Amino acid sequence: MKTIRQHIRDQEFKNVYLLYGDQPYLISRYKMMLKDAICTEETMNYTYYEGKDISVKELLQTLMTPPFFTERRLVIVENCGYFKKSADEIVEGLKKAAPTSYVIFVDNEIDKRNKLFKYVSANGYAAELKAPTERDIMVWLSGEIRKAGCKVSEDTLKYFIAMTGDDMNTMMCELMKLIGYVGNGNVITEEAIDRICIKQAEAKVFDMIDRVAEGDRNEALKQYKDLIDAKEEPIGILALISRHYGILYNVKSLLDGGYSSASICDKLNLRNYFIGRYIKQAGGYSSKQLFAIMDECAEIDRRLKSGMAQKEFEVETFIIRLGKIAAERSTTR
Repeated sequence: MKTIRQHIRDQEFKNVYLLYGDQPYLISRYKMMLKDAICTEETMNYTYYEGKDISVKELLQTLMTPPFFTERRLVIVENCGYFKKSADEIVEGLKKAAPTSYVIFVDNEIDKRNKLFKYVSANGYAAELKAPTERDIMVWLSGEIRKAGCKVSEDTLKYFIAMTGDDMNTMMCELMKLIGYVGNGNVITEEAIDRICIKQAEAKVFDMIDRVAEGDRNEALKQYKDLIDAKEEPIGILALISRHYGILYNVKSLLDGGYSSASICDKLNLRNYFIGRYIKQAGGYSSKQLFAIMDECAEIDRRLKSGMAQKEFEVETFIIRLGKIAAERSTTR
């Protein structure tokens, strides 16, 4: 990302770029930044292609055509599939392209052994746009909040991140709603976040397991029903439960190994906001119990995927069993 920003600042561009990764927000942002810098207006010197049925002949002809009345011609190619199949013709065409032609490929079907990928990496710039660290996200969100004239504490910002999930598009949409709600110049609070933002499924499952750990089975089941009413699939909820107990197992192992909470965050790539709750939950189980729960998750997942069980009921009864385990733990302490 720093490299692309440097290219834009210096106005010295590679003739071919590839943007890929797991963050659509960043991909879209850097695509538009490059587009605006290379081709300032959508004129006859800008062409956009999308999909796997693109005419290779037409694409290469466009790249060999000099720009009209400007320095550069820009071509953006999205989701073409060229980075997962034989692309010899594209590579040869890029070698013959006009030096004033610039192409940005945007794709997520990537094979790094692919000839086109190797060509872009060697002769242009291939940027994998991955999820940023929590600190990077906080810097980004803080900047957006300052631009809007609002204020937020570090703890409240961590709470917002925890509630809105990993997708930066979702974060930005929720932040814009939140800023509109609190108003220019005002302070963003956790109460405002709870009132206006949509809590993501992962955060809801965390709350549900909190209720399970506390022995509040009825509230845990209510939260499960809320997830179902929100059109979350039972098998997806089970996957989040399984992931959560997998994290608890790892947290428990690291705690037993004498690691600090900060070290556990770093090793498991966990958000700081959640670590205290993870440690509290993990402390209520033995490693053997956590492993058994993970094993049961895997067995239920197998039954659900094979059609051997009624999905909603099966996950509901599993939550009830988790509640019983919590109740047994509290009576034996």
